[in-house]
Amino acid sequence: MILIKFFTAVMFSMAAAKPIETKSNSAFNIDLKVEKYQLENGMKVVLHVDRRIPMISVHQWYDVGSFHEERNRTGLAHFFEHLMFKGTPKFPDGKFDEIVSKYGGQNNAFTSRDYTGYFETVPSSSLEQMLQLESDRMVNLSLNDSQIQKEREVVKEERRMRTENSPDGFIFEVMMEKVFLGHPYSSSVIGSMDHLNQTELKDFMAFYKKFYAPNNSTLILVGDFDIAKAKSLIKKYYSKIPKSKLPIIKNPPLPPIEKNIVFKENKKFDERKISIYFQAPEMGARDGFVLDVICEILAGDDASPISKILIDKKKTSTSVSLWNYSLKYAGAVSFNADIIGKKSFLDVENVFFNQVENLQKNGVTQDQLQKAKDKISFEYIDALKTLGGKARVLAQSEVVRGDYKSFFTDLNEYQSVTNEEVVNVAKKFLNKNQSQIMYLGK
Repeated sequence: MILIKFFTAVMFSMAAAKPIETKSNSAFNIDLKVEKYQLENGMKVVLHVDRRIPMISVHQWYDVGSFHEERNRTGLAHFFEHLMFKGTPKFPDGKFDEIVSKYGGQNNAFTSRDYTGYFETVPSSSLEQMLQLESDRMVNLSLNDSQIQKEREVVKEERRMRTENSPDGFIFEVMMEKVFLGHPYSSSVIGSMDHLNQTELKDFMAFYKKFYAPNNSTLILVGDFDIAKAKSLIKKYYSKIPKSKLPIIKNPPLPPIEKNIVFKENKKFDERKISIYFQAPEMGARDGFVLDVICEILAGDDASPISKILIDKKKTSTSVSLWNYSLKYAGAVSFNADIIGKKSFLDVENVFFNQVENLQKNGVTQDQLQKAKDKISFEYIDALKTLGGKARVLAQSEVVRGDYKSFFTDLNEYQSVTNEEVVNVAKKFLNKNQSQIMYLGK
């Protein structure tokens, strides 16, 4: 299973940049005209006109996620995502959603380990209103203890639902702690329950002043709009917002996993599952592209070798997955399978490692390799079908990698992966003594 990656943006120079218009082409003949520039206060702007329908997707992303939190205040970035909808003096609590709804639009937000993103998809005629709303809450957010306490209970319930009462969420949280070994990526995005209870108004205000600033943000517009008019509106609503002194981001070295450890958890859930995690390289690394291909070959669909053995032959599982979770500074490869009835955890584990070892020794066929490349490339291209999809692709590439054009060079990276690379990268990253394993359930 290949997932489009989400990561924190690379910091840019605060100096103003000249507009750049480019055509990005890949082996799949993508032609996407994009203009990128930067305001004097440091905010980056990415524009792409698509006139198929009279709609526009507005994305405002900030270079802040759980990676940037203090270890004794986890969950701040995600909690703050909720608070950004609590209103300003000009647009009080509830007014943001009311205005978007009035125009027949949709809006939402999301937080990762590397970034926080906000978006609206609305009729093109409401672009100015959306820019006014987003620019206003960048600097004028109103917060009080009552709002925080109310939203605290919402976030705590979200944690219970998605992590504490979800076997998959529970596994992911625990295994990320194990594979990242104290690195900032080891903390869950939603944060610990203790920290959610302890965080106060002063913590949120400090977080807001530290990270919510134009020079820590990128604005992406995709849809039916006039570029000259959009630039004029962006200047009107954002140019007077002062840039901030941003904190220096430190990425501590990731301690290597030096021995295989099996963790057993049999008290929380009735389900029985196995997860195997490995450390992996950061987003954009050549080995990461190869790992994506390996994951697709081994367990990308029902015809893949691991799926056929565990689901069809042994009937040990009804679902399996293998994916490479790439982040800005590091990554993790994750294998997951459910266990039917009282089937053996060890049997499933052995099937996985046997298939990995077979690949390490014998490589793969040309058909397997090309099928994986084409499927990954198709999923990348498929993301461009909608305005929101295009906006998110451009945002991910610009914010995470520092250049929206990296999305298109990625396709060529995948298509150039060789059998030799598959063998060497599997030997480098997918060894049992470099894994962390969880058996969930009795």
